[in-house]
Amino acid sequence: MQRLSLKLLIIGLLIMALLIPTFLIYLLIYERQARQSDVFEESARVWGQPQILAGPVWLHDDQNQYAENMTIEGQLNVETRRRGIYRVPFYTAEVTITGRMRMSGNGQLVLHSSDSSRIRIKDFQIDGRSINAERRSDGTIAAEVPRNLTYGNHEFAVRLECPGIQSFHALPAAENTTIELTSNWPDPSFVGDMLPTARTINADGFNARWQINGNQYFDLPTMYVRADEFDPAEVSGAGVSFFVPVDIYQQNTRALKYAILFIILTFLTYFIFEALYNIRIHPLQYLLVGAALCVFFLLLLSFSEHVGFLPAYAIAMLASIALIAYYSRHVLGNIRHTAIMTAMLAGLYAFLYVLLQMEVYALLAGSVGLFLILAAVMFATRRIDWYNLKASAQESSHRQVE
Repeated sequence: MQRLSLKLLIIGLLIMALLIPTFLIYLLIYERQARQSDVFEESARVWGQPQILAGPVWLHDDQNQYAENMTIEGQLNVETRRRGIYRVPFYTAEVTITGRMRMSGNGQLVLHSSDSSRIRIKDFQIDGRSINAERRSDGTIAAEVPRNLTYGNHEFAVRLECPGIQSFHALPAAENTTIELTSNWPDPSFVGDMLPTARTINADGFNARWQINGNQYFDLPTMYVRADEFDPAEVSGAGVSFFVPVDIYQQNTRALKYAILFIILTFLTYFIFEALYNIRIHPLQYLLVGAALCVFFLLLLSFSEHVGFLPAYAIAMLASIALIAYYSRHVLGNIRHTAIMTAMLAGLYAFLYVLLQMEVYALLAGSVGLFLILAAVMFATRRIDWYNLKASAQESSHRQVE
């Protein structure tokens, strides 16, 4: 009894020691995720930031006048390019903005953008007449309204070529705004404060349409008080993302949170075999099995960067189970015990994968799963007399023979 108590203490210390490599793997995931962010920032500097467009609005006497009606049409041609092991979605957006606005020959038409330095101004028109437009120091694009323009309703049209990465947003700067985006990207993620009112998605790309009432969406007059106070990042509007928010590093981080569960249950199974069947398992053997469990998460991270998360999970799982099953066959010296250990690991890996695929119900499923695992352990050990393990071992052997 004293020997087993000492073994339990050693197992507890080994579990605490194995938290060190799991923490190091967590730091590695964080480092790789930071490197991915650096790659996207480098790409943004070379090609262009995620674009956010708003306007144009009429700036006069230090105040902005928004349009009555506006239509924003964007054709987004997306391609992915490799930078090291990372794939970055680049796009070029051919954008046409048309609308009607009450204005006169006083002030400027101002278009707000999150990255105007990369935008190519193809045309800027009022009532079918082209006017000069230029980039200003505050990052906006402005065009002087012709001085002979009489006050009243006037048509405007803007054509732009906007390079960017990851996402494209358009903000409704009119009483009624129609936004229509078309792209060759087959797997869009629609983001922003408003979802499309209509959309079609297929293998060739997508088409999405938004109908937005600006007065219901936000308080237009207070939002566009001054051009130099406008921050496109404050309002996400309507847009599409070409970058999956839940990436492989988030999935790896979520998986790593269950490492301690794998280690505890595996060690517990080994300890029960050791206690009931008088098998001597050295602490170093516990440590090697725990190391194999930790290496699973390292394999998962390294393979997922190259082949995706699902194939990486299958590769790491099969390698881990095969290694521990082979080792357990020699440590436990019994095929039946090895089969039990293998089945337990396979069930754990399957349970973890199901959890990782869940978003809304992950916590609920995890809680129920842990309860069932605890119930199974309590049920399996309910007849063990921990003060007389020899008698429990004889009873277990007798039932096994029968």
